[in-house]
Amino acid sequence: MGVPVDLIPVLLQGLAEGQYHLLCGAGVSIGARGGDGGELQVAAKVAKEILDRTSTIVDPAEEGNLAIVYEEAKVQDRTKLNEYLRKRFMQCSPTWQAKLFDIRWHRIWTLNIDDVLERVFDGENNKAKFRKISPVSWRDKFSPPEKSASEVQVIHLHGLAERVGGDGEDLIFGLVEYSNVVRTVPPWHAAFETAYVQDPFIICGARLAEEPDFAIATRTKNQSRIATGFPSVIVLKEVSPALKIRLERFGLIPVEATGDAFFSALLEDIGEYKNSLEKIAVKNGVFERFSIQFRKLDPRADLIDLGTDFYGGDEPTWLDIVSGKDVIFKVTGNVIRDIEKQRGSYVYILHGTLATGKTAACLRIAKDIVQYGYTSYFFRNEESIDVDACLGFLSAAPKTALIFDDAADHSAGIGKLATRCAEAGIQCVIIAAERPRRLRALKIDVPDKYRREYLYSRLDDSDLWGLIAHRRKVARLGSLVRKSDRQVFDFFRDACHRELFESLSQAEYSKGFKARISDYIDAELRDAATKNVSTVVACVHRFGHLLPIATAMRAAGAHFDRFKALLEEALGSDGIIVRERKGLRLRHRVISEELWKFQTVGQKYDAMLLVCQHLAPAINPKTIKAKLLPHRIVREILDVEEVVNSLQLQAFEFYAELEPIYGWSSRFWDQRAILESKAGNFQKAYSYSQKAVSLERHAFAYNTLGYICLVQANHIAESNSQESKEIYTEGVAALDDARMAAERNDLSFEHPYVTFFSNTLRYAQHFGRDDVSFSLVESHWDRWIKAAHDASCFKTHYGQQRIRELMASWLKIKLARGKDSSTK
Repeated sequence: MGVPVDLIPVLLQGLAEGQYHLLCGAGVSIGARGGDGGELQVAAKVAKEILDRTSTIVDPAEEGNLAIVYEEAKVQDRTKLNEYLRKRFMQCSPTWQAKLFDIRWHRIWTLNIDDVLERVFDGENNKAKFRKISPVSWRDKFSPPEKSASEVQVIHLHGLAERVGGDGEDLIFGLVEYSNVVRTVPPWHAAFETAYVQDPFIICGARLAEEPDFAIATRTKNQSRIATGFPSVIVLKEVSPALKIRLERFGLIPVEATGDAFFSALLEDIGEYKNSLEKIAVKNGVFERFSIQFRKLDPRADLIDLGTDFYGGDEPTWLDIVSGKDVIFKVTGNVIRDIEKQRGSYVYILHGTLATGKTAACLRIAKDIVQYGYTSYFFRNEESIDVDACLGFLSAAPKTALIFDDAADHSAGIGKLATRCAEAGIQCVIIAAERPRRLRALKIDVPDKYRREYLYSRLDDSDLWGLIAHRRKVARLGSLVRKSDRQVFDFFRDACHRELFESLSQAEYSKGFKARISDYIDAELRDAATKNVSTVVACVHRFGHLLPIATAMRAAGAHFDRFKALLEEALGSDGIIVRERKGLRLRHRVISEELWKFQTVGQKYDAMLLVCQHLAPAINPKTIKAKLLPHRIVREILDVEEVVNSLQLQAFEFYAELEPIYGWSSRFWDQRAILESKAGNFQKAYSYSQKAVSLERHAFAYNTLGYICLVQANHIAESNSQESKEIYTEGVAALDDARMAAERNDLSFEHPYVTFFSNTLRYAQHFGRDDVSFSLVESHWDRWIKAAHDASCFKTHYGQQRIRELMASWLKIKLARGKDSSTK
């Protein structure tokens, strides 16, 4: 029907895996009947129907212009207009549209206000791919689909007829309404922009010529083929030669067909494709839910070259490893051998500082365990782990390895998955990489018996010799090529201290990596558009996250044309920015961290503010629970330590400026309270913390209140002992509330314990030997130590060691008190 033959297999693969979005224009509703019994029509005919059903008058030349006719009808005959819209576009009778629900879509977006899609679902009842359909208006809060319900969201980007005449009226037909949306970019429109630019779409019945609210997104060019490997297709009943040229310029494959004919043929092809696959017997929807979260690492697949230089120190890609560009270090070989011998459920944790080879090791392990019958899947890190889908998939395909880079954000899900697999007798191989400062979460959440740890640090002798041999073979020893292997070895060992990134940087450029990065940044950031976008990318990528495309578009500002060109440039470019499936990053996380250090406080302030403001509409309790990427990005940026490190004294102004859009968030007030506490402003800190508790009575809000009280109790212990004791008692009570709030949800967090023990150890040192109040502190200590022994967050070897260390510290305090009394 117009899809190139070589792209048909990847199109079918993407549809079978649930990777595609569906965008519906008026053409999708053609053939269905409205609630008044008449066949639904395209925009120009709807405009004429409005004129026939109302007393609206417009110039003859404007009679087919829906935007103008609708706008005039709202003013001239609002009552009859509303009556027409509700009768015409509610209680519709679908025809062929039932076929749409035989494909599992990532989301369905529609420019139509009718309820044709909803009525399809009602009529069919319990469709094969979905158990729940959720109609959403663009005015509604952004929310993720409910995984457990196999929900499909139908987002009405121009409103719903059923809301006409009510308080939530939300139609976008008139010029003013289009203008308002373009100016404000509501959450669902922002989400559509982001998805459209980077994800694969099937567009049916929409010419993308009459939607000014989406002009920027559609003209930016759909990048799905580059980002994901899956092409985007637009289906129209008629495609003229001129329209074909325009649509191809938009990054779309035009198909000339009716929606009915196209989806009939497509479903037949998808069925044949699925029959050709190796059978994995899973329940309905499990394969698609799993595939949405994990990317298969197939050594035989056609891989996209991102234009990065692995030998030059860029972050590794799957293509780099499949091409054999890496060196298998000793510790990586140990992991591979351990997996070969594994029977049961284990999490292999690769930990080490930045640029020690963890990501390359994850990918190398994935490639090499193929020989043992494993198929590896890389976690996309876009939302929280769907544990049920993973269990369903692993039960049918036990020879599966799941790989998580920057794993700490999902430590609870990883621990839960490993435990449930073990309890169900399902083999589970999880490979997780993380930095030392975030390793604690994995130590707490993954039980000892399922956890294996591997340290990536300085290279040993065999690693260095292997690195030298490989680099010499591919002529990538740079200025060291004229030296003997022994001389290079000594240089890497002594001058580079056996550090991987430093060794490679010296080999390529004969200078340390910081000096290299400084030169690189100076050379690349002369262009204003690139500099603006790169700073915002670095703001996010320094935490390991990709900057969403829509946010990058906002960062480009007046330089939008340059940004558009940047996206469309060949990926073989040596530029500082790299394009990936879900956004932008710099060529290596080290570059992002160093670039960020080079920015002024003002530049950092602007970048952090832009990201937080742009992502704010996508953050609410539902998206926080689902751990969607916007939430995780903003959580990192708003962390008080990060804010202070980046903005120094402007931290106070930064939080104040964000209050109007984040004032609903308990965690926002938590971080603001901690900032005031660190500045010695107890009254403000206490007030902000109480605000956090009032918004959400969860463990972290209570923990912050306890922390602020205990810090203040220590601060005034010598100057006002009575008030100090009262504040200490209130703080302990808040920490008790934190512990109980977690337990009510069957959770166990170490935070209230850490807050209590660390501050009480300090507080106990303020009491004299004869101060009877010490007995109260001691009773609290004994109670909390007992609770820690019983808490699941301290059940691991790491947790038990912490308890022993705390008890030793407490014993020292008691012994010191006895010694003080004997010398008096």
